[in-house]
Amino acid sequence: VMIFFAFGYLLVGRFSDWRDAFLYFALPLMGLSFLLSIMSVPRIQSIKVDDPILIGVRKVWENRSALWCVLSSSIYGVWIICGGYIPSMFREVFGLSVSSVAILSAVFALSNAASSFIGGKIIPRFGNKRVTTFCTVGIGVLFIITLSVRNMWVSITSSIVLCVLAGVNMPAASGLSLSQLPEYKSSMMSINSATARFGSSLNFAVMGYLLHKFGWSVASFGVGGLGILSGLIVLFFVDDPLKYKTKIS
Repeated sequence: VMIFFAFGYLLVGRFSDWRDAFLYFALPLMGLSFLLSIMSVPRIQSIKVDDPILIGVRKVWENRSALWCVLSSSIYGVWIICGGYIPSMFREVFGLSVSSVAILSAVFALSNAASSFIGGKIIPRFGNKRVTTFCTVGIGVLFIITLSVRNMWVSITSSIVLCVLAGVNMPAASGLSLSQLPEYKSSMMSINSATARFGSSLNFAVMGYLLHKFGWSVASFGVGGLGILSGLIVLFFVDDPLKYKTKIS
């Protein structure tokens, strides 16, 4: 997916105006996605009271660790909003051209895609919980550095490292969520995905408000702080049922 994002960033950078990019790139893709979803997504039948899905939802709400995991997802949205605000920051603060920002965005997307494979090597060594905590807290800190430090090269470097951590975090966070209730994986993943979308919306709202009122630095601390808080919730309140033993070389 991130490889397609990289291609999209480079393509959008060729447009001279955001209206053209929306009309000739974003809008057709939205229409195509809508048609494909209608054609491929199966129709949902009526759900009975004793349906396994509803039972799984109840089990999630009865499990303390699973609830904390859901809460962590509900406030974590730093990575989601990076693609919208970091390129805008480079344009406004450092005065980079549209084509330069498009190239940078493609580099960010590719670094994220490449680092996703690293997670498969790191997670068995340190476990889902440790990797998720480290990456989530690190993403929050790097988000603050990227948007508050007035040095272009520092911001670019921290952005790339942020994207790498986000790529590693994806399989770790998903694995941690699924391991909370192994017998009800579908219910846990559904609730976690829904709360994650809420977290993205929350972070967009917080970022937009703080940016409008106080500027980039304060906004970065607000959203980055939510990311750090999300990681601390995982550290102190979420259990890791799948604990890997550290390999000794």
